[in-house]
Amino acid sequence: MVSQMDSREKHTEAVKHPSKPVKTLLKAFAKQLRAQEIYQTLWRLAQQEKTPLYLVGGVVRDLFFDQLSPADLDLAVSGETLAFAATYARLIKGRYVLLDAVEQTARVVYRKRMFIDFTRLRGASIEEDLQERDFTINAMALPFAECMTSDVPRLIDPYGGKSDLEQGIIRTVSPRSMITDPLRMVRAYRFAAQFGFTILPETEAEIKKHLSRLQDVSTERIHDEILKLLATNRASALLAQMTRSGLLFTIFPELKRLGESQLSEKAWAVLSNLEAILHNPAAYCDSRAEQIQRYLIDNPHRIPLLKLASLFSSVGEREGAAPQESVALWEAAGERLRFSKADVRFVHLLLRYRTAVQQLLGLEGKALTQEVYALFKEAGPAVIGLLLLVMGKVWTDYSEKEKERFIYFVEQCIDLLDTWIIPTLNRPRLLSGHDLQQIFGLPPGPAFSQILQEAEAAEIRREFRTKAEAVAWVKTRFDLAPLAQR
Repeated sequence: MVSQMDSREKHTEAVKHPSKPVKTLLKAFAKQLRAQEIYQTLWRLAQQEKTPLYLVGGVVRDLFFDQLSPADLDLAVSGETLAFAATYARLIKGRYVLLDAVEQTARVVYRKRMFIDFTRLRGASIEEDLQERDFTINAMALPFAECMTSDVPRLIDPYGGKSDLEQGIIRTVSPRSMITDPLRMVRAYRFAAQFGFTILPETEAEIKKHLSRLQDVSTERIHDEILKLLATNRASALLAQMTRSGLLFTIFPELKRLGESQLSEKAWAVLSNLEAILHNPAAYCDSRAEQIQRYLIDNPHRIPLLKLASLFSSVGEREGAAPQESVALWEAAGERLRFSKADVRFVHLLLRYRTAVQQLLGLEGKALTQEVYALFKEAGPAVIGLLLLVMGKVWTDYSEKEKERFIYFVEQCIDLLDTWIIPTLNRPRLLSGHDLQQIFGLPPGPAFSQILQEAEAAEIRREFRTKAEAVAWVKTRFDLAPLAQR
């Protein structure tokens, strides 16, 4: 199992429906397959072993969005799957990875950029295999043999997946879908967010019916699906929909404080505004959009975690809630769902210091520099996340003039961090512990550490710019005389 968000997962951020004729798409895809020697090798092996192969899953679904991806294939194999995959890996000098011995699933990696997954056919035929899949849009197949020999391969679509793609519908293949794998309840909302599709009422009714079965799913799998859902630009709308089915509170019972079954309209408005900012920062802070985008891309979990922080902050802002309540509730949820320590810590910092950002509004010059520095020392890289988190609230509650002032404040903070505070902290201090020992004869201890901490803050405030000025500052600030003057 992949514990991080799978880099091979495709996130179609806009609402899309198939536009090109099906024959055109199938023809182009088959042509790309035939053009690559590794798939010619696979075809020769399949013929030699008399092993039928079928392209299934996301690769078939996504080609209807004109996303032809012959570098990332899922194949259903009618035969000895693991031995077949191992033989194929040797033939192309690729790497064989056993994924699941019980389910007969293996991956062949070629030159670290092409991934071919092999899974044993479930049932006596491809139609029986497709019947076991989650949603109709994922229950289509292409015979690999026809891809390699026919101009236009045949689309095997016994459950109307193509039609549902065209209509933008999420529909289960069978009533047993949620029973077979209850994680599909979460996946329904993730696919709806990813593709801008609608979950059919009868599918949502199945989700409500089987909510209790989610306890049978490993927390790691739920964690991965939630991250994928939150990474999309339609997560807020689907999370709100999940409250109506009860699924959100099944996953995050911490959000259902004091028996309440719904989050406030304001909470959803703040989350929706934050989501818009995160996915299009140029529309809100054009002058610093590049820095914000770089910050978000630097860690792919930042966008999902900021959205979770927004949801949990709404709990802490309810009337009568203790300031640290949202932090405690998040830590319980984060640990239960096996979020990494770094991810739990990041959201912890966002929740703990979110009000501190608003207290900096109106500061200028050295006062602002000092407070941004102090916040960075406490929260580290979460500071920019804090600015974005608060921006979601600003866009919900503030006037247009106040929004303009806040954007100016964000620009100041980002500039301070990028051009002064972080570069200064990344280079040697003007005054070091060695200097205190050699120049003033001070031994290490509490007073020694206090002087260094205050000197660092003074350097950030630009109270001195050279070592000589730093020494003079210590003399004046702490009434110390250098050894040479004693």
